[in-house]
Amino acid sequence: MTIRQKLTLQFLVLSFAMLAVSFGVILFSQYSFRKEQFNDRLAYKARSIADDIENLGEFSIEQLRRIRRSSSQLFSEQVFLFDHNGSMLFAAPEAPFRFQPDTEFVNLARSKPDFFFDWEQYECYALTINAAGTQHLIVVAGYDQFGHGKMENLREFLIILLLSGLVISAFTGWFFAGKALDPVSEIVRQVDTITAGNLNTRLDEGMRRDELNRLAMTFNLMLNRIEQAFEAQKTFVANASHELRTPLTIISGRLELALLRGQQQHEYENAIREVLTDIRALNQICTSLLVLATAHSKNQQGSFKAIRLDELVWQVRSGYLKANPDVQIEVDFEHLPEEVSDLTMMGDEHLLSTLIHNLLENAAKFSTNKKVKIHLDFDALHLVLSVHDQGPGMTADDIERITQPFYRGKQAVGKSGFGLGLAMVENIAKLHNGSLEISSVVGTGSTFKVIFLRNLPAGEYPQG
Repeated sequence: MTIRQKLTLQFLVLSFAMLAVSFGVILFSQYSFRKEQFNDRLAYKARSIADDIENLGEFSIEQLRRIRRSSSQLFSEQVFLFDHNGSMLFAAPEAPFRFQPDTEFVNLARSKPDFFFDWEQYECYALTINAAGTQHLIVVAGYDQFGHGKMENLREFLIILLLSGLVISAFTGWFFAGKALDPVSEIVRQVDTITAGNLNTRLDEGMRRDELNRLAMTFNLMLNRIEQAFEAQKTFVANASHELRTPLTIISGRLELALLRGQQQHEYENAIREVLTDIRALNQICTSLLVLATAHSKNQQGSFKAIRLDELVWQVRSGYLKANPDVQIEVDFEHLPEEVSDLTMMGDEHLLSTLIHNLLENAAKFSTNKKVKIHLDFDALHLVLSVHDQGPGMTADDIERITQPFYRGKQAVGKSGFGLGLAMVENIAKLHNGSLEISSVVGTGSTFKVIFLRNLPAGEYPQG
């Protein structure tokens, strides 16, 4: 069922409920009015007969017939006179029925001077009078044919009016639901025109006042993110293709040159060594791209486990110093941990090791004296890893773009690398619900601060 159909159905149900309640009130009011009017006529008839009988003192059957005929008669009128024991003294006309009071009715008549009641299709009024020194009971019954006829006509008219109202409501609801959904249809039409080739197209946001305008604004914000991601992907693919093609071209050129010259064995060996160096560089690029892709995947969080960040830092530091003995790495703690959980977080050990290694490698590469300082701090919810170098520093423009894949600043000229290290750091940090903050002073050095949410296993959060 479409939204337009649902809105029309809801409007139809609401209209039906309102009309049904309104017509029900009208019918009840008319019924009460008819009942009250007819009861007044029954009471007037009974009191007229009672007054005539009380004026006569003693009465005969013929006098009762004359009294009944002398007053205005009701449709299908029945008049009964009973003595105080409930025995019938008079009935007119004699057909078509006889009302026979039971004991309960007689007791009710003795306790009340008058009352109304229904009997079969007749509405009745009972009145107690004193005649000839004794109590008698007059019962006047009648059928309100005119009133019931009016009620039936009114009922038929209201049913026709109800059905007509529902038909009108259905068409009206369908029309206005369509008008209300026209902006949605327009949004759908505009969205259908947006493809990969025109991601810069945006939806009309109107006056930005109603919910649909805000929906269009939300779509535009989403399109902004999609366009940025699409452009970033195109740039990444272009840069990756360039970075991969360069070592492949070099490898191909060196091998072709070695074959063309017909060199000596040692020359071939030198060529092979150079090719191996280029292959290792190519392998490093591919590994970095793989890690970068892995850091983009949220599914990787399913393999997270509890990790002591300080132990991982010492482990990566030890491995890095073995490969680079000329580098000096100092580890500093802002606060000494009192509990094991103080420096524990949930994460992927391999990716976190890559993050720490890339920060160390980047700092060592640009520190003029090969000195690197690692700073560890923590609080109830966060772990903070800071790496400081004593290099040339970066400009504000470099800081803004340094985490883009394959971007290399002016200070990187002549330095080894591919511009992927800090991009991997930022994405690994985001995967671990963390963030990367960079501060730098030109001529003094740079500080790379990674702030992690600890995300401890259940039962290991600090108290207080």
